[in-house]
Amino acid sequence: PRPTSGSLIVANHLSWIDIPVALTLWRCTIVAKSEVRRWPVIGTLAARLGVIWIDRRRPRDLLRVIPLVEDSLRRGRSVLLFPEGTTTSGREILPFRSGLFE
Repeated sequence: PRPTSGSLIVANHLSWIDIPVALTLWRCTIVAKSEVRRWPVIGTLAARLGVIWIDRRRPRDLLRVIPLVEDSLRRGRSVLLFPEGTTTSGREILPFRSGLFE
């Protein structure tokens, strides 16, 4: 099912293909760990897509990121986040790392 506009989408991250599939299915902004910004090719593409970067090593970065997420949601743009913070097999759920989800 497609989320309504301005939805918070929370998903398991099973592989690198999750992101292009999600972007094909939904108009959304993705929240990603700041390390991805430095990855060759992927970081550049992600920046052009308007990814909201979060530095998970700095809990206070939430003070910067939360208003960005709120603004996207208020404008009717859905936001996708992966609270486990990494890819998994999907057989189990890892502890949620995202203060945004909490």
